[in-house]
Amino acid sequence: MALGNVFEVASATVFSLQNHCSYTVWQGTLFGNGAGILGSGGFALQPGSSVHLTAPSGWSGRFWARTGCTFDDSGAGKCATEDCAGGLKCIGGGVPPVTLVEFKIGSSDNGNKDFYDVSLVDGYNVGMRVRALSPNYQNLESLSPLRKFGIPHSSQI
Repeated sequence: MALGNVFEVASATVFSLQNHCSYTVWQGTLFGNGAGILGSGGFALQPGSSVHLTAPSGWSGRFWARTGCTFDDSGAGKCATEDCAGGLKCIGGGVPPVTLVEFKIGSSDNGNKDFYDVSLVDGYNVGMRVRALSPNYQNLESLSPLRKFGIPHSSQI
């Protein structure tokens, strides 16, 4: 799953999450500094679709993709990877194994800089890519570390 593009807009950052898989993924989100959860904590992302989420300056958090999910009308259900305690909307961090993309946006304690990474600290379930697009960046990319080992594009989201 390509997290897609990260755009700067005035005093906010827009995340464009894009699903490049041939199957639906259910996005999980978590914030780390009280600035607010994005995307209500979880939602479905159909193959080839994208969604834009706007984060305020100072936001920190993470995104991950869940796979093989089924949910009822109330949002209760189960996923094959990263189950989020049986709910569509995640209220905590990812359950291993799950690939994470982590961000710290406009951190005032770091000279108003942005930081991001693709992390396998909680294991691996899908390939991810981050690409920063801004006049302040020169198309910087962060790829899932497994991409270096020849994981085919068709196996990545």
